[in-house]
Amino acid sequence: MNAASALLTCHRLTVEVAGHPLVHELELSVHAGTMTCILGRNGTGKTLTLHTLAGLRAPAGGEIKIGTQRIDTLSRRELALSLGLLLQGTEDPFPSSVLDTVLVGRHPHIGFWAWENENDRVASRAALAAVGMESFAQRDVATLSGGERRRVAIASLLAQNPDLFLLDEPLNHLDPHHQMDVLKLMKERTRAGHAVMMSLHDAGLAARFADHALLLFGGGEWLSGPSREVLTEETISRLYGVPVREIAWAQGRTFVVA
Repeated sequence: MNAASALLTCHRLTVEVAGHPLVHELELSVHAGTMTCILGRNGTGKTLTLHTLAGLRAPAGGEIKIGTQRIDTLSRRELALSLGLLLQGTEDPFPSSVLDTVLVGRHPHIGFWAWENENDRVASRAALAAVGMESFAQRDVATLSGGERRRVAIASLLAQNPDLFLLDEPLNHLDPHHQMDVLKLMKERTRAGHAVMMSLHDAGLAARFADHALLLFGGGEWLSGPSREVLTEETISRLYGVPVREIAWAQGRTFVVA
């Protein structure tokens, strides 16, 4: 794929925390219609890399482009129309209904001093329906379980409808049934022309759903490429520090600790 047509590109991107390198000189292109999974042990920089790609923190070196524009030249509203970030956790300091919480995702599409209109409410209700939460629209968000709240956060991002979805551990708090629903939903988004980049802990799910993978080994070292080539017994064993074996079947493949 041509980097010039990418939704997001990184050139020699370096991510550090307290002077400690997490990712060193990353080269990456994310294209419409693709899903990229980030894998690595705790503390290797998955969250900080996603935050850097979202423009929430400055890189220690290199550059990020959204389309052909450097990310630091775009306004927050312009960024929000191009990419959306699902945080690893959410807080609700003020009372709000589930529908109003999802409507927050529509704000990049609403003019200054304007209010949500019926189109915004329709989009938000459709987003709730996509995650199976349409019957919860009038519930107080504070009454939801952890998994239900996670699905509402995903619905808010669907209502935002960015070109690129950046998801930090989107399967947090979800049972296996809803994990699969979310992964299939995001795969549908790629088929609709969006791109998805998410951090996961399960290499088997990454192998099943992702087109590309980015492995973070710590100390700045990384490996990126097509998931079929990057996700192997050798790389996953090295990534997590335990020996694994690959199991393949008609529908895909997974990895288990040996």
